[in-house]
Amino acid sequence: MLQKAEQDIRNHISCEQQLKVLLESAQNSSEEHEKLHLEKVKNQQSELKELKKKITQLESKNKQSTQKIASLESQLQKRKKPKKTKNILQHFKNGLNRKFKMY
Repeated sequence: MLQKAEQDIRNHISCEQQLKVLLESAQNSSEEHEKLHLEKVKNQQSELKELKKKITQLESKNKQSTQKIASLESQLQKRKKPKKTKNILQHFKNGLNRKFKMY
C-alpha cells in the first residue's frame, strides 16, 4: 500500500513536471508570436507612413499638373481669340475691298 502511494506521488510529480515544460513551451511560443505580431504591426505602420507620404507627394504633383493644364488652356484661349479678331478684321477688309471695287 505504501509503495502504491509512493508510485502515485512519483507519477503526480512527473505529470507536474511535464505540465510545467508544456506551459513554458506554450508561453515561449506565445511570446514569439507576440514579437512577430508587433514586428508586423511596426512594419505596417512604417509602410502606411510611407504610403501617406507618397499620396501627399502625388496629390501635390496632381495639383501642380492641374494648375499647369489650366494655365496652358488659358494661354491657348488667349491665342485663339486674336485669330478670331484677325478673321473678323480680314472679313471686314474683304467687305470694304468689295465695296470699293464696285465704285
